[in-house]
Amino acid sequence: MADEARACGVSVSTTGSLSTPVDADRVQIEQVLANLMRNAIEASAQRKEADGGVRATLCASPGSVRIEVEDNGPGVAPDIVERLFEPFETTKQRGMGLGLSLSREIVRAHNGRLWLDHTSATGSTFILELPVNTGTSP
Repeated sequence: MADEARACGVSVSTTGSLSTPVDADRVQIEQVLANLMRNAIEASAQRKEADGGVRATLCASPGSVRIEVEDNGPGVAPDIVERLFEPFETTKQRGMGLGLSLSREIVRAHNGRLWLDHTSATGSTFILELPVNTGTSP
Protein backbone atom coordinates (compact mmCIF):
# COMPACT_ATOMS: atom_id res chain seq x y z
CA MET A 1 0.00 0.00 0.00
CA ALA A 2 3.09 2.25 0.16
CA ASP A 3 2.77 3.39 -3.46
CA GLU A 4 -0.91 4.23 -3.04
CA ALA A 5 -0.19 6.17 0.16
CA ARG A 6 2.67 8.07 -1.46
CA ALA A 7 0.51 8.97 -4.46
CA CYS A 8 -2.10 10.39 -2.06
CA GLY A 9 0.48 12.30 -0.02
CA VAL A 10 -0.17 10.17 3.06
CA SER A 11 2.52 8.82 5.37
CA VAL A 12 2.12 5.31 6.74
CA SER A 13 3.79 3.99 9.88
CA THR A 14 3.64 0.56 11.42
CA THR A 15 4.57 -0.51 14.93
CA GLY A 16 4.59 -3.79 16.75
CA SER A 17 6.08 -7.18 16.25
CA LEU A 18 4.62 -10.46 17.41
CA SER A 19 5.38 -14.07 16.76
CA THR A 20 2.05 -15.19 18.18
CA PRO A 21 0.34 -17.61 15.78
CA VAL A 22 -3.27 -17.29 14.71
CA ASP A 23 -5.35 -19.72 12.65
CA ALA A 24 -6.21 -17.70 9.57
CA ASP A 25 -6.33 -17.82 5.82
CA ARG A 26 -3.43 -15.52 4.96
CA VAL A 27 -4.94 -14.25 1.70
CA GLN A 28 -8.28 -13.43 3.29
CA ILE A 29 -6.73 -11.56 6.23
CA GLU A 30 -4.40 -9.70 3.85
CA GLN A 31 -7.52 -8.62 1.94
CA VAL A 32 -9.10 -7.32 5.15
CA LEU A 33 -5.93 -5.43 6.06
CA ALA A 34 -5.61 -4.00 2.55
CA ASN A 35 -9.21 -2.76 2.75
CA LEU A 36 -8.67 -1.14 6.16
CA MET A 37 -5.42 0.48 5.02
CA ARG A 38 -6.92 1.70 1.73
CA ASN A 39 -9.87 3.25 3.58
CA ALA A 40 -7.52 4.93 6.05
CA ILE A 41 -5.28 6.27 3.27
CA GLU A 42 -8.27 7.65 1.37
CA ALA A 43 -9.64 9.28 4.55
CA SER A 44 -6.27 10.82 5.45
CA ALA A 45 -5.81 12.11 1.91
CA GLN A 46 -8.88 14.32 2.47
CA ARG A 47 -7.00 16.51 4.95
CA LYS A 48 -6.41 19.98 3.57
CA GLU A 49 -4.72 21.75 6.47
CA ALA A 50 -2.07 19.13 7.36
CA ASP A 51 -0.32 16.04 6.09
CA GLY A 52 -2.35 12.87 6.08
CA GLY A 53 -1.14 9.95 8.12
CA VAL A 54 -2.05 6.33 8.84
CA ARG A 55 -0.70 4.25 11.69
CA ALA A 56 -1.08 0.48 11.93
CA THR A 57 -0.25 -1.10 15.27
CA LEU A 58 0.10 -4.81 15.98
CA CYS A 59 -0.16 -5.88 19.61
CA ALA A 60 -1.16 -8.74 21.87
CA SER A 61 -4.50 -8.70 23.64
CA PRO A 62 -5.68 -11.36 26.13
CA GLY A 63 -6.21 -14.47 24.00
CA SER A 64 -5.91 -12.61 20.72
CA VAL A 65 -3.80 -10.60 18.35
CA ARG A 66 -4.97 -7.06 17.69
CA ILE A 67 -4.30 -4.77 14.75
CA GLU A 68 -5.34 -1.15 15.07
CA VAL A 69 -5.55 1.01 11.93
CA GLU A 70 -5.76 4.70 12.73
CA ASP A 71 -6.09 7.60 10.30
CA ASN A 72 -6.16 11.36 10.70
CA GLY A 73 -8.94 11.93 8.19
CA PRO A 74 -12.27 13.67 8.78
CA GLY A 75 -13.82 10.76 10.68
CA VAL A 76 -16.93 8.77 9.90
CA ALA A 77 -20.09 10.85 9.60
CA PRO A 78 -22.37 10.32 12.62
CA ASP A 79 -25.33 9.45 10.39
CA ILE A 80 -23.51 6.44 8.94
CA VAL A 81 -21.70 5.03 12.00
CA GLU A 82 -24.51 2.61 12.90
CA ARG A 83 -24.73 1.27 9.32
CA LEU A 84 -21.02 1.34 8.50
CA PHE A 85 -20.63 -2.45 8.21
CA GLU A 86 -23.86 -3.03 6.28
CA PRO A 87 -23.59 -4.06 2.61
CA PHE A 88 -23.76 -1.23 0.05
CA GLU A 89 -23.28 1.47 2.70
CA THR A 90 -20.70 3.98 1.50
CA THR A 91 -19.81 7.64 1.55
CA LYS A 92 -17.45 7.32 -1.40
CA GLN A 93 -18.45 8.47 -4.85
CA ARG A 94 -16.74 5.50 -6.45
CA GLY A 95 -17.23 2.91 -3.72
CA MET A 96 -19.62 -0.02 -3.76
CA GLY A 97 -19.98 -0.20 0.02
CA LEU A 98 -18.90 -3.82 0.28
CA GLY A 99 -15.38 -3.54 1.70
CA LEU A 100 -16.16 -3.27 5.40
CA SER A 101 -19.12 -5.64 5.20
CA LEU A 102 -17.06 -8.37 3.51
CA SER A 103 -14.10 -7.68 5.79
CA ARG A 104 -16.23 -8.17 8.88
CA GLU A 105 -17.65 -11.44 7.48
CA ILE A 106 -14.13 -12.74 6.76
CA VAL A 107 -13.00 -11.83 10.28
CA ARG A 108 -16.09 -13.45 11.83
CA ALA A 109 -15.39 -16.63 9.83
CA HIS A 110 -12.01 -16.67 11.61
CA ASN A 111 -13.74 -16.27 15.02
CA GLY A 112 -12.43 -12.74 15.25
CA ARG A 113 -13.90 -9.27 15.54
CA LEU A 114 -13.70 -6.08 13.48
CA TRP A 115 -15.11 -2.79 14.69
CA LEU A 116 -14.89 0.98 14.56
CA ASP A 117 -13.35 1.88 17.90
CA HIS A 118 -13.21 5.64 17.61
CA THR A 119 -14.16 8.36 15.17
CA SER A 120 -14.02 12.13 15.38
CA ALA A 121 -13.26 15.12 13.18
CA THR A 122 -9.56 14.26 13.60
CA GLY A 123 -9.69 10.64 12.46
CA SER A 124 -10.92 7.11 13.03
CA THR A 125 -9.56 3.89 14.47
CA PHE A 126 -10.63 0.45 13.30
CA ILE A 127 -9.63 -2.64 15.26
CA LEU A 128 -9.20 -6.18 13.96
CA GLU A 129 -8.86 -8.92 16.56
CA LEU A 130 -8.08 -12.56 15.82
CA PRO A 131 -7.89 -15.35 18.40
CA VAL A 132 -4.51 -16.82 19.25
CA ASN A 133 -3.82 -20.33 18.00
CA THR A 134 -3.71 -22.44 21.17
CA GLY A 135 -2.53 -25.51 19.32
CA THR A 136 -5.67 -27.47 20.16
CA SER A 137 -8.21 -28.68 17.66
CA PRO A 138 -11.94 -28.05 18.16
